Amino acid sequence: MLQASANSVSVRSLRIDGIGAAIDTDVVEVRMYVDVDGNGVPSGPDILLGRGPFTGGRIVFLLVTNLVFWFLGMVLEGVPAIILLTPITLPIATRLGIDPVHYGTMLIANQGIAVMTPPLGISLFVACSVGKVSIAGVSRTLIPYLLVMGLILLLITLVPGVSLVVPRLLGLH
Repeated sequence: MLQASANSVSVRSLRIDGIGAAIDTDVVEVRMYVDVDGNGVPSGPDILLGRGPFTGGRIVFLLVTNLVFWFLGMVLEGVPAIILLTPITLPIATRLGIDPVHYGTMLIANQGIAVMTPPLGISLFVACSVGKVSIAGVSRTLIPYLLVMGLILLLITLVPGVSLVVPRLLGLH
């Protein structure tokens, strides 16, 4: 196994700059690691945090998080997906200055959409089984609703005030 501890890795004629990685030539596997302690080795999450050659920052992190949680929510149910990934993503979100209440609201809205998204949505299968209808028939009817819910999720993601208005009015935030 060849491990990189600097900002570049050289393997024969392949050179990867700005990525911290461990490359196992037997399995052909590349593992990215998070630079949480700030030792100067950029990795994939560092790019989302706005460091390195490709800066992203808060918006890119939120959009990528939505995509990852959406896909995971289609395969799993919402609660296991949130339990699995939130301990990894919440510290990055808070480090980027994203409010935890805003982030949690975004994740819950995301999972509500993901479990009903065809063709993999877990709740969609259950609802079709209970209603004794085909998934194809329900999917066509569900698409406009999913588009509207996706736009609302985008609004929640990009405008933090939408999810923080009620806690602020109640004096909880």
